[in-house]
Amino acid sequence: MDILLYSENTILSQQISTYLLEQNKHFRILHILSEKTDLIKFLQTSHFDFLILITEKIENANIFDYLNEFNIENHLNSIIVISNNSELKKLIRRNRFLAKTFNSTLSPQTLSKQISATIEEKHSYGANLRAKIAHELYSIGFKPYHKGTGFMIESIYMVYQKDAHLCDNFERNIYPVVASKFNTTTSNVKSDIIKSINSMYAECELNKLKRYFHFTTDFRPTTKMIIYTVISNIAQA
Repeated sequence: MDILLYSENTILSQQISTYLLEQNKHFRILHILSEKTDLIKFLQTSHFDFLILITEKIENANIFDYLNEFNIENHLNSIIVISNNSELKKLIRRNRFLAKTFNSTLSPQTLSKQISATIEEKHSYGANLRAKIAHELYSIGFKPYHKGTGFMIESIYMVYQKDAHLCDNFERNIYPVVASKFNTTTSNVKSDIIKSINSMYAECELNKLKRYFHFTTDFRPTTKMIIYTVISNIAQA
């Protein structure tokens, strides 16, 4: 689990990072940054699983705007803010990138325990959601060994968490993020997903497809149709 820290309080950030590493052997502190320009550059170019912001400055709320601008959709619910600034917390409390906020007046030991719990909670939720998505896809004939199936699982996982209006254009809003995660290209993600759909459609029983997608005739489901049907089924379970 790769963690990035941005802090105006060097002593507090070092204490928190020390306790985090002592309590969690699978955590890794990538950097502890103190300059906002360095943080913005890192957000554009590097991977991290969680970002911990230790700040009292209300203007640092615009860091969340940079995440929107850079379209870093795989960091939804991955920003932990440590601050005693109530106005800052009000500005960011409904932001989709925010995981939790904690008061900076808490002890470093307490903060590290709460941060650890937040990270583990999201990790557990993500693993469980991906398992549900995979089960839905496998049930209609998607093959676990196809690359496109893995790309489809990750795409559905992202769409499930995103704002609905951002999901209309998968090639612009979803596939590039999936490609970055799997170290491939957007075109490869799209073509491999299509291949996995074609394989599923060729091998799945027609009646099963009709029941799953509520079809009345033989019809090859589109990528968008599959994604939203899977999400609907999981939400209703």
